[in-house]
Amino acid sequence: MLQRASQTLEWATQGGLSLLTRALEKLSLGRAYLLLALSAVEGQATVRTLRAPGQSFSQAEDFLNQAVTGLRESGEQIWICRGLLDRAALYRVQGEFAKASAISKKREKLPNAAR
Repeated sequence: MLQRASQTLEWATQGGLSLLTRALEKLSLGRAYLLLALSAVEGQATVRTLRAPGQSFSQAEDFLNQAVTGLRESGEQIWICRGLLDRAALYRVQGEFAKASAISKKREKLPNAAR
């Protein structure tokens, strides 16, 4: 999945596709890195191991942050919620519950159609 999402993002960027398309590709990459990191620590999932160096969590966070920024810039409110939920999931598995809660509060401020 990582290879496919990376290739699609490259095509979207080179082909001048919409900001929304590029943001959704970054969202896919962020989710893929999160799943990769979780599978690497399966069976030893504690907050301490989830923050261990060499995991894909930092890559997941980078792509999820870029995705949320791109989704906001695209003006497509309905997709912002998806990005925020994925970013909150990352923070929850890392034990950063205050950050996850703050994201949940941001989500509540979105128009009803976007929730």
